[in-house]
Amino acid sequence: MTELVLPDSLTFIAEDAFEGCGEFALTVPENCYAYDRCVELGLIKSNEPDPSVIESAHPYPDEFDYTWAYDAGEGTESVTITFFADTETEEDYDFIYLYTLDDEEIGKYSSTELAGQSVTIDGTGFKLRLTSDEAWDGGNAYYGFKLDSIVPKKAVPLTFESITTESSAVNAGETIRWTVATTGGKAPVYYDYTVLLGEEKVATGTVEAPNAIEYKPVRAGEYKLSVIARDSADVVLPAQLSAAVTVVPSTAYPESAHPYAANTDQSWVYAAEENVESLTVIFSEETKTESGYDYIWFYDQMGTQIGKYAGTELAGQSIEIIGNAFTIRLTSDGSNEYHGFTITNIEKYTPGPLGFVSLTVDKSKAKTGDLITWTMETEGGRRPVTYEYTVTLNGETKYTGSVTRPEQITYVPMTAGDYTMSAVAKDAVGNELPAQTSKVRITERGETAAEYFTVEQTSGNFGRITAYTGTDTAVVIPSLIGEYTIESIGSNVFKNNTSIISVSMPASLKSIGSGAFYGCTNLHGISLNSGLETIYPEAFRGCTSLTELYIPDSVTTLSYRAFYGCSKLAKMNYPVGWTTTYDSATNTYGSYGGIFAGTALKTMHIPSGVTIPTHAFMDCPNFTSITIGDENGYPGWKGSSHFKNCTGLTSIEMPNWDNISSSMFAGCTSLTSITFKSGTRNIYSSAFSGCTRLASVELNEGLETIYPEAFKGCTSLTELYIPDSVTTLSYRAFYGCSKLAEMNYPVGWTTTYDSARNGYGSYGGIFDGTALKTISIPEGIVELPKQAFRSCTNFTHFELPDSLQSIPAYAFAGCTGLEKIWIPEGIEPQYDEEGNQTSFVPIASTAFNDVSTGTLTIHGVSGSYAETFADSKGYPFVAEAFEYTPATLSGTVTDAAGNPLSGVTVTVYKGPTTNYPFGSTTTNSSGAWSMENVKVGSYYGVGFEKEGYVFTPEYIAISSAAESELINSIGSFVESEEALNIIFPEANSVVEAAALTIRWSDVDDAFTTKWLCVI
Repeated sequence: MTELVLPDSLTFIAEDAFEGCGEFALTVPENCYAYDRCVELGLIKSNEPDPSVIESAHPYPDEFDYTWAYDAGEGTESVTITFFADTETEEDYDFIYLYTLDDEEIGKYSSTELAGQSVTIDGTGFKLRLTSDEAWDGGNAYYGFKLDSIVPKKAVPLTFESITTESSAVNAGETIRWTVATTGGKAPVYYDYTVLLGEEKVATGTVEAPNAIEYKPVRAGEYKLSVIARDSADVVLPAQLSAAVTVVPSTAYPESAHPYAANTDQSWVYAAEENVESLTVIFSEETKTESGYDYIWFYDQMGTQIGKYAGTELAGQSIEIIGNAFTIRLTSDGSNEYHGFTITNIEKYTPGPLGFVSLTVDKSKAKTGDLITWTMETEGGRRPVTYEYTVTLNGETKYTGSVTRPEQITYVPMTAGDYTMSAVAKDAVGNELPAQTSKVRITERGETAAEYFTVEQTSGNFGRITAYTGTDTAVVIPSLIGEYTIESIGSNVFKNNTSIISVSMPASLKSIGSGAFYGCTNLHGISLNSGLETIYPEAFRGCTSLTELYIPDSVTTLSYRAFYGCSKLAKMNYPVGWTTTYDSATNTYGSYGGIFAGTALKTMHIPSGVTIPTHAFMDCPNFTSITIGDENGYPGWKGSSHFKNCTGLTSIEMPNWDNISSSMFAGCTSLTSITFKSGTRNIYSSAFSGCTRLASVELNEGLETIYPEAFKGCTSLTELYIPDSVTTLSYRAFYGCSKLAEMNYPVGWTTTYDSARNGYGSYGGIFDGTALKTISIPEGIVELPKQAFRSCTNFTHFELPDSLQSIPAYAFAGCTGLEKIWIPEGIEPQYDEEGNQTSFVPIASTAFNDVSTGTLTIHGVSGSYAETFADSKGYPFVAEAFEYTPATLSGTVTDAAGNPLSGVTVTVYKGPTTNYPFGSTTTNSSGAWSMENVKVGSYYGVGFEKEGYVFTPEYIAISSAAESELINSIGSFVESEEALNIIFPEANSVVEAAALTIRWSDVDDAFTTKWLCVI
C-alpha cells in the first residue's frame, strides 16, 4: 500500500491498525475524529505548531501567525538563542518577531537576517512570532526558522574581588593604573571611583568594567582609590579602598632640550614634599623661545593655568606658585633654534606654626572722613592666612570684613566717636589666633572751604555745585556757599578725582548729578544726607574702594548704573522711599537697570510697605539671593523687569502678590525652583522667560492667567501642573521649554491671549518647542479655547473626550507634527425643534489649517461627522480607537489610627468632575482597592465614601496617570449628633412591667445595647 485516504465519517481507529504497513501517503480531512486520532498515533503532523517545540514547520504555512514562548525560570539573567543556518522567510512579506516575555519588541526580521545569528535577550526568556501572507503564485517554499541552541545565563551576584596596582611607588607625573576585579552582576558593570590624596578628593569618575582606572598625580603624597561597583540591575556594592601608592617628591628640576625640537609639545611635572606651601621657580638668563610662535606654559597643582610666556619673558625671572607642585609645558611650531628653558633653582617655603607678631594703626586720633589703616603682622601658618575684622563705634558694629595677609585693614569713619577694630587671624587649615584689638578716637571734621567750589544759581537762593578745585582728601560740602543754599551737585563735578578719600553731603542736598563721582577710585567713605531725593545715572560708577553705603530713606530715585563697577561695595541698605528709576540717556523714568551691577553686593532685603520701582535690580548679576517682605507683609511693585537678568540669583521666595510683573525674573539663569503663594492670580508676559535652569515650578490654585511667553525658554523644566483655576493661557507661554514632557489640561481653561495684538483668541504656539507629544483633555470639557494648540509643531496625537461638542477655529492649525486625532461622536451638527440644521459649526474649517493630509489621520466612529469632515478636507479616516497602555490605580484606606477600613466605596471618574464615572469598587478587609485598565497619561478623579466617615483626601485628581499609581486616603469616624427619641405610653395609662431594649450600631457594626426598665 502506497496511499490511503480516510473519510471524515470514521469513529474508531485501533492503536495497531496500521502496524506493519510500511511507508505510505495518508490523507485525512481536518476537524474530524480520524484527523485527531492520526495525529495522536503520530501518523500525521498537526498543522498547529507544538508550543513546547520552538521551531516552525518547514516550509511554514501561508497566512500564518503564531507565537512561541520560552521561560528559563527565576534566577535567569539572560537567554542567548542561535538560529539554524537555513532560517529564512519571504523577504518583505513574511517576518520573524522577537519579544521579551513582557511583549516588548526586540526586533523584526525577514529573509535570511537571522540565519546562523545569535541574539541575547535580557530576562528569563523570550517570545518568537512568525507571520506570513498569502502564498505567491509559485507557492511558499521558505524554510521558516529553527533554533540551534537556547543557552540561559543564570544570574550571579555582583561580588567584589580586588583592587591592584602595577607599582606601590611612582614619580610625580607618572601614571598610576588601578585594576578593579569583580565577578557576576548584570552587565554592564560600572565602577564609580574617587582618587584620594590623604583625605582630599583629587579626582572622580566612572569607567565600565573591565577598564582600568588611570590617574596622573602632580603632587607628592599617598594616593588611594575608593571604588563603588554597580551593575545594570542597580545592585550597588559598598565602597572599597585600595592600598596606598606613594608619589615621591621630584629630585631633578624640569629642563627642555637645548635647542628644543620643532613641533614640540612636552610637559614636565615637579612635586615637592607634602609640607611645602609654595614654590619660587627661578629661570636662567638663557631661557628663550621664538617670540609669538613658541610658548612656555605654567599650571599650578590643580591644573589651573597661571601663565603663558614667549621670547625672553622668563629669562632670569622668578615665578611664585602657591602649592607644592606645578606642571611646565613647552610648545613649538615647525622650525626653531632657540634654547628653551633651564630652571636654576626652586625655592621651597615651608610654614611654621601660625603666630601673632604685631598690630599697629597709622593714627591713634583722626577726624571724620580720614582713612584709618591697620597693619597686622603674623608669621607661619598654612597660606592663605586671612584676617577677619570688625569695626565698632561705642560698642555698636559698624562694619565687618576680611583681608588676606599681607593686605592691610582700612576703614573711613564718617561719624565721630571711639572706634575699636578687632581682628582674628586664621590659616588655610583652620588654625586660629585670639582676637587682637586697636582703638582710635575720631573727632568731627569742619567744612571744606567754600572758595574751592564753583556754584551756579538754580532758583531763588538755591544753587548747584558745578566744579571743585580743592586738594582736600576728605571733603565736607557746606550747605551754604556764598549766597546759595546747595541743593544739587552737578554732573561730573568730582569725576576721576583719585585724591578724595571721603565726602560728606550737606543737609540741604536734594540731588547728585550724573557722573558726579565717576571714577573716584580712592573714595572709601560717603555720608549721604537725610533729605537727599535723587541719585542720577553713573553718579558713583567705578568707585572701586567703596565698601559700604547707607542710602537715606528720603531717596526716591536711583538711576541707571548709579553704582556700577563699585567692585568692593558689599554692604548697602534698601531705601524705603525709593519708588523710581531713571535713565538720562533716554530722558525717561523707569528704563534700564544695572544700578548695582559690578558691585560685591550678594543679597538684599526688601522690606514690607515699600514699592519696588521698575527695573530696580535689572542687569545685576552679582546678586545671589533677595528676600522680599517680612513678618509685616510684602512690598508692592510698579513697572516691570524688576529682577531681569540677575543671572546669579539662585533662589527667591515668591511674595503673595496678586500679579507677577512682566519680565520680573526673565533671564535669571541660575534660578532652579519657584513656588507661588496662594494669592497669585496673574503671571504677566515673559515673567520667567529664559530661566534656563528652572526645573521646578509649583503654580497655586487660584491662579487665573498666564500671559505671553511667561515661561518661554525654560529649558530645564520637565513637568508642570497647571491648576484648574487657570482660565487663560497665552501666546508662546511655554515656547521652547524643550524638556517639558508632562503637563495636564486645566479644566478651567477657556481663553487664549496675545498681548502683541492686545486681543484674546489670537495666535498660538503656547506649547511649541516643548517635548509634549499630547495633552490628555479630560471628560467634561465641552469646548476648546480658540487656537488652543495652534502652531505647536511638537504634538503627534490627541484623543478628544466624548464630552467635546466642537473644535474651534485654528485649534490645531500649524500642528505640522500631528499624526492622528480621535474625534468623538458628540461633535456633530445641531438642529432646531423643526429639524433644521442650525448655524452651529462642529469643526471650524480652519481647525487643521497647514496640517498636511499626508501626515494626519483622523480616527472616529464610522458614519460620524468626523468622517464627513475628514472626507471634505482630504484626510485619511480610520474607524478605529487608539491603542493605549493600560494603567492600574490602587491604594489603601485606613482610619486615623492606621487600621484598615473595609467596605469603603472607591469611585474612579473620567476627568476632574464626578459627572463621568469610570468604575467603582470597595476596599477589602485589608483596606486595599484597585482599578485596572485606566489609560496611561489620562485625567482621572478618585473619590472615597463610607457612611459615618469623612476622608482625607476625599477626592484626588490625577492629571496624568502613570502605569502604576498609589492613591491612599484616611477616614475619620464622625459621631452622629442626632438625638435618640424614645416614645413612652400616654400618661396615666397602664402597661405591664417590661424591659425596653435599645440597640444601635456604629459604622463597624459593633452593637451597643442598653436596657431601660419601664414600670
